[in-house]
Amino acid sequence: MACWRSGARTVDALSGATRAGTGCGGCRDALAGIVDWLAGAEPAEVTGWDREAMEVTG
Repeated sequence: MACWRSGARTVDALSGATRAGTGCGGCRDALAGIVDWLAGAEPAEVTGWDREAMEVTG
């Protein structure tokens, strides 16, 4: 939560802050779900949120 409140609003930003998804990448879909959930839980605090940047590819 601290990294989210500090501005990590994308999968890449949360991954960089927490190291989640930096190994095999198998949990990046779960991380994308967390980003989506947090964005819905705290919409008033989301600024500059880019859904395209959140999407998991490959």
